[in-house]
Amino acid sequence: MRDVVEMAREAGAVFPADGSYHNFEFEGSLERFAELVRADEREACAKVCDERAQKVGLSNHRRCDADLLASTIRARGQA
Repeated sequence: MRDVVEMAREAGAVFPADGSYHNFEFEGSLERFAELVRADEREACAKVCDERAQKVGLSNHRRCDADLLASTIRARGQA
């Protein structure tokens, strides 16, 4: 998973060197930050499904289920 501070900076957060305050300078930055966190979490969950689909000894049916779950999780970010 990505670093939360990195995502906050990407969303427009300002972290002064002296640590005096944390501020999202641009309108909508907090919403953008929340979306970055959600996207990161979705991808982490989809990767678990991908790993499951690659598990040795897993039936074809279970592999298809895991692939479908990974695709469905990733599609949530496209809606």
